[in-house]
This record gives sequence, C-alpha cells and structure tokens, in this order.
Amino acid sequence: MKRALPIWIIVILLSIFGYTYRAKINFFLSRIKLVRAKKDYHGPLNDSLQKHLENAQCLNKMAGSNLPKETLDELLDPALSLEVISTNNTYSLSYMAYSAPVLHSEAHAMLNEIGSRFWEEVKNQDLPKHKLRITSLTRSKNSQHNISHTTQPTAHWYGYSFSISYRYFYKINLLRSDMNGNILKEILEKTLEKMREEKKILVYGDTEGTYFTITLPCPGK
Repeated sequence: MKRALPIWIIVILLSIFGYTYRAKINFFLSRIKLVRAKKDYHGPLNDSLQKHLENAQCLNKMAGSNLPKETLDELLDPALSLEVISTNNTYSLSYMAYSAPVLHSEAHAMLNEIGSRFWEEVKNQDLPKHKLRITSLTRSKNSQHNISHTTQPTAHWYGYSFSISYRYFYKINLLRSDMNGNILKEILEKTLEKMREEKKILVYGDTEGTYFTITLPCPGK
C-alpha cells in the first residue's frame, strides 16, 4: 500500500496539471491534425470592418445589451445570457487567449449553420471530413487592446461576430493522407459567398492574415 501511494500522488498531480492547462495542451496536440491552405485572400468577401462594427453596434442597441465588457471574465457572467461555444462535429475552437467562448444565440446559430453547410459540401464532393477552425469569438476591451494596442471599438466586442480560419482546417482521420487545403479553403469561401448572397452574414476576408470575420447583419442598417 505504501509503494502505491507515490503513484497515486503522481496520477493526481498529472490530472490537476492536465485539467488546468487542458486548453493549451489540446491546442498543441491539435497541430498534428492541421491541414494548411494558401495564406492570403483577394476574393469578393470584403465587407469592411467598419461595416461589421456598425452592424454589431446596431444589433447591440436593438437588444438592449450592456456589452462591451472590460475583461474576459465579465463576458462569462451568466446574467449576460450569452451562449457558451464549444467544439462540435463541424468545427473546433482554437486556443484563444483574447476571446471568451461566448456568442449571442443568433450568432451561435449562424456559426452552426456555416459549419453544417461546409460539411455538407465536403461530403457532396466525396472528400474526407474536416472541421473548421474557429480563431476568435467575443472579445473584451482589455483583450482587444492587448491585440491591437488601441482602444478603438471592434465588432468582436458585441457577441455577434466571430472569425474562422481559411488557412487551417482540422483533419478528422489522422490515418488518411493530407489533402490539398486549398480545396477546403475554396469550399469555405463558396459557402460564405452563398450565405452572404442570402443576406445572412457580412464577411471580411483578411488579405494578409488567415481568417474570415463574420458578423450578423442588423435589420436596422
């Protein structure tokens, strides 16, 4: 019994460490699952970030929300009625140091629709299943300042915007050979183009980065 005690201590300590740093551990493990596409975008998905901001602020005003918040911890307050976003069968959350994993219910539903429509198109083309990679959700004023070193408002403050990587996708079956990530990038782009044509979303494709920013349009704009 005495010999077993140190083993249990080690197991407990490892469990505590794994739980405490689970997000970072999952992030590093997920790197082996990544499929890469070309790093740039010059297509038609170019709704300006100012337009995203104006629509997010419009929705925020219509909802009577008291966002934005100063810190990420405040965004996790249940009183805000924001929905917690977690990895599902069509998208995975990247490790996000500057976002809280929450959105308004309308934005959450739209994120789920994008994931479902992307996967349906992947399946229709008889390609191996891959997940989208969510890179940014709702930010606080402080977290935004840590990113951009400015106090200028951003659409990500209001819970109606999120970002999806167009450079990285998650491979589900690790035993299958890597496919061309540019094919997945094109499918995502076409999915977003269609939904934008349906006036369901605004989309900004970052030309020097790796992501699309999506915001719900405001009926009052």
